[in-house]
Amino acid sequence: MVSNWLPLEKATDTALWDSLRADLLAEIDAMISQMKKMQKDFIIVSNEVGLGLVPEYPLGRLYRDLLGEVNQKMAAFADEVIFMVSGIPMKLK
Repeated sequence: MVSNWLPLEKATDTALWDSLRADLLAEIDAMISQMKKMQKDFIIVSNEVGLGLVPEYPLGRLYRDLLGEVNQKMAAFADEVIFMVSGIPMKLK
């Protein structure tokens, strides 16, 4: 979702990064709000991109940072969080 949401024509301008971050996090907050209203079970699958090397390019670092913040928000909202490594589940929450 984050990679599809990130407008590349704006993401190359570092002066816009704060507003891009705010817009994305507002979108995530709205999604969480709608999920709460639905009172259903959701399974959300995401990548973990913060455990590897720091991306060489600014856009890669922006994506890594935004995805990390989205993952944190979703994990805080979730009742259960499972981290998978090589097919091995590790319950975080």
